[in-house]
Amino acid sequence: MVARKKKTSVASTVRFKAYALVDRAVEEGLLAGYRRAHKHTDKPGEEALRDAMQEAIMAELSEIVDWYEE
Repeated sequence: MVARKKKTSVASTVRFKAYALVDRAVEEGLLAGYRRAHKHTDKPGEEALRDAMQEAIMAELSEIVDWYEE
């Protein structure tokens, strides 16, 4: 009889560094939003800049966070 190796749950062996993941997502979102705000103008207004950055940050966070409860 062949001994079967016990399956190990991924959750018990892998740990993610949440702070690093969120930090990276925020940084990438900031840069993407900044670039997007400057896409059609050299001097976007404060509100346009803020809105573009917020949208991009939230989009990046949505790649790593499940916002909906099951």
